[in-house]
Amino acid sequence: MKPFLSAFVFLLLLVPISGQIVEYEVFHTQQKPILDGSFSPAEYSGAIVLELSFEHSPGTNTVPPLKTTGYILRDADALYIAFVAQYEPNSFRSTLTQRDEAWNDDFLGIGIDAFSDTRAIVFLGCNASGVQLDLRNDNPVSGYQSFDVGYNVIYQTATKAVDSVYVVEMRIPFSSLQFPKGEEQSWKFSLFRQSYFGAQQHHSLTFPINRDIVCGDCQYDDVLIMHQIQSAKRWNALPFVLGTTQETQPIVKVGGSFFAGLSSQTSLEGAILPDFSQVESDAMEVEINSPYALYYPEKRPFFNEGSDLLRTKSNLLYSRTIAQPVALAKMIHQGNDFRMIALSGFDKASPYLVPGEDYSVLGQSGGNWASLLRFTRPMEHSQFVGGLFTHRTYVDGGSGTLAGSDYNLRLTPFVRILGEAALSYTMEPRADWISDSGHFSSYTNALDGEKYVGLLSSTEIKRDTKHWVNSASFTHIGSQFRAEMGFAPKNNLQKAELGTSYKGFPNKKWIKSYSLDTELWGIQTTSGQTKTYGFKSEANAQFGGSYSANFGSYYRFMEEYKGHVFENLPFVWVYIGYAPRQWISMNYIFKGGQGITRNESDVRVGRESNHGAELKLQWASKARISFQWEKASMLELNSSTIIYDGWIGRADMNYTFSPFLHARLIIQRDAFDDSWSYQPLLQYKPSAFSLVFVGGTFLVGDASRQQFFAKWQQQLDFQKRKTR
Repeated sequence: MKPFLSAFVFLLLLVPISGQIVEYEVFHTQQKPILDGSFSPAEYSGAIVLELSFEHSPGTNTVPPLKTTGYILRDADALYIAFVAQYEPNSFRSTLTQRDEAWNDDFLGIGIDAFSDTRAIVFLGCNASGVQLDLRNDNPVSGYQSFDVGYNVIYQTATKAVDSVYVVEMRIPFSSLQFPKGEEQSWKFSLFRQSYFGAQQHHSLTFPINRDIVCGDCQYDDVLIMHQIQSAKRWNALPFVLGTTQETQPIVKVGGSFFAGLSSQTSLEGAILPDFSQVESDAMEVEINSPYALYYPEKRPFFNEGSDLLRTKSNLLYSRTIAQPVALAKMIHQGNDFRMIALSGFDKASPYLVPGEDYSVLGQSGGNWASLLRFTRPMEHSQFVGGLFTHRTYVDGGSGTLAGSDYNLRLTPFVRILGEAALSYTMEPRADWISDSGHFSSYTNALDGEKYVGLLSSTEIKRDTKHWVNSASFTHIGSQFRAEMGFAPKNNLQKAELGTSYKGFPNKKWIKSYSLDTELWGIQTTSGQTKTYGFKSEANAQFGGSYSANFGSYYRFMEEYKGHVFENLPFVWVYIGYAPRQWISMNYIFKGGQGITRNESDVRVGRESNHGAELKLQWASKARISFQWEKASMLELNSSTIIYDGWIGRADMNYTFSPFLHARLIIQRDAFDDSWSYQPLLQYKPSAFSLVFVGGTFLVGDASRQQFFAKWQQQLDFQKRKTR
């Protein structure tokens, strides 16, 4: 074992070579370009001119099939960017849809690393139909990287397509971004484009990539230099009026929030009776054989700023644990050497999660005061060390406290080590929120006033090069560990993982890229009882003509569940995707093998089978309909007797009248509980945060109910210019 570990560590420490920085001084124009989608050389006189001449996918630093040129300049208040892009009319993709829903189109934009340490790259883009696309890449090289599509920035765009060329103009106010203190600014950046030539998708940028360095965003080698930045401070309010029905009774709710940009680095937000209902519908999930609570991403506007700071590998911070707040306050600071978010408020009712070794139990608490503090010390190349603290006190008695730290360190351009540790202290309330009669250690799942301390720790070391990825990790979660403002549904485990994979980039006619992965794992309880061990293998491929495929299997040599031991459990899956043209895309997935009946009183092994399919169709770039279907079933191992069998089907119909006016109807059939649901919605959304909508949710089945709702929400902007 020791020679193997020595060889593994030696492989991790091999070092590649990085690129060279190029600085561009941004011309300060006195004549603001007019955003009309028509490119004028006179308007962009003195601008930085860059060609997007490096294709990153499917090629590696090859010449893109379509020419794209970018122009950058600024005035006292904003950055201006213009793109002139060639396109192939027969394969061009441009959809008139809602903001952040055109990711499969041809689009252009800029990635900005204002602090030049890759802490969180902001991408701002637009397609040829004027649909804005923005996201943030949080912690791009950590084990829990996340592209936050819910993140929004206020900026202006204009577009126009003529013949085989389209133009995108962008105005990005400095007040919409967070950046270091001072009038002299240097921001790393890259211009980017996604395009189509035939059925093949292409990605091109302004810099060459070294695939031997895992972090593509860390390789930005262009810097914008700007002098005498006089940023206006961003101040705005977001009042709303919501009308809805609850059990046929009309309810009117008035509230709102405010945002105060104290500086380019620091902001303060507050909310009184905020409306945390969602217009977006959560993804369809079949959970009939899942013994644990499900995780859903955050989509609510109040958590837009600072959500990247809330991400940890083990989800120790989860903003959706704040469900029905009366009042909230949040402060964020983004300094060169220090990042911080502090949040506190009163919640009328919150989800209360009791984690477990084999299952979790979810209830709803009464009123509580909730607070969290998260801070990090950022360093270049997306490194950081950080800490966090959360505390929740319940009106009915009891509390939950957690303190922890985490880190992400680059040992070499190839190798990272990352980990976290947290200590929790729980004082249970005496309440009936949880009805489960289970137990852990010497304690009960019921809320009967018990007190206990729990520990979580994890460490991972990872080497990622152009072709090979090697990783080793170990995680410990004690049976008494709770994250009452996080999402940790499993505990009492010690998990070891060892993995390796190979990545290939042939970029040939029939195959563009592929990867082969294998992983060994083992899980014990904290007392040393073996829970499961096995291996997983997987193959991914991107073929020519917009075909993609994923094949995999995992094999459990044994698994213990609720006192029952099972051996030799195989499981396989197959995924096929195809998106040949803008008007059609489809995919299919099959998963099947031997599974354990996790929600049955008679725990046993059965033959598990899951099918999923999706078809998306589009007409005239405005009308879209998608069909989703997922079927899950399990039969007795040695017979055709059904243990469970059912399906969920969903039709999502959309029509966009303009970039601001949108209609949607979702129809869903759930055969598991023999119900139908209907969700109509008409929405007018002139900006990222201002909107008016009217709609409803109608459930037909054993628990029939209906709800109507209408909402007005308007962002009121107030700018306060910095004076000398």
